[in-house]
Amino acid sequence: MSKVTNYNEVLNEVKQQLIDQEWTITEYMPIDKAAVIVTNIYMMSDLCFGFGQDVGNSVSVISSLRRISVIYDGRCGMFKHYENLCVYESLSDDIGVILMVLQAAFDRMND
Repeated sequence: MSKVTNYNEVLNEVKQQLIDQEWTITEYMPIDKAAVIVTNIYMMSDLCFGFGQDVGNSVSVISSLRRISVIYDGRCGMFKHYENLCVYESLSDDIGVILMVLQAAFDRMND
């Protein structure tokens, strides 16, 4: 399999995974915005070295090939994965990795 380029297909997978499990990102923003953040990470992972997204004046999410950082209210957290976030072999696996790394970044921020 290769990268899924249909934005709506990726967005639907992200929404489903956000619904299926509890993720800290949904405590900081509505699920629809969280889904866009994660979808954008997937879509941009192979196109740029760093990608920043701000949600209003509250949360910033910065991603790169292997790392995600989050900033909220003067606090920050970062987690680096041992391989690329997206290897584009399985959409559900790639989204799962992004969510896991994002969760770890939020966990570090909240410690």
